Amino acid sequence: MRDPDLKDYLNDVNTFINRSMTDRTYLDTQDFKGIATDLMRRAFQLRDEKLGGPMDRLSKETSAFVTALQNDEATNVIRKDLEDLAQSMYPIFLFL
Repeated sequence: MRDPDLKDYLNDVNTFINRSMTDRTYLDTQDFKGIATDLMRRAFQLRDEKLGGPMDRLSKETSAFVTALQNDEATNVIRKDLEDLAQSMYPIFLFL
């Protein structure tokens, strides 16, 4: 299902980001501040009116995934091994 309001919003965000990145003077204008404020308002409106349920479920699922990943023994072993490897290689990079 396509949502024209979400599509319009994402197109406006894309335009805003592209202009912000390509026009350095744009960042200091009232137009920039007004559009940024409007985009935030529209994002909250979309979330509250259309995306609240799916966004809440996505947030809960993401939180559960991160918690599971943090508590996963195999992941923690790999993380520790990578940290040890990085620490053991650090002196090598001092001499490069």
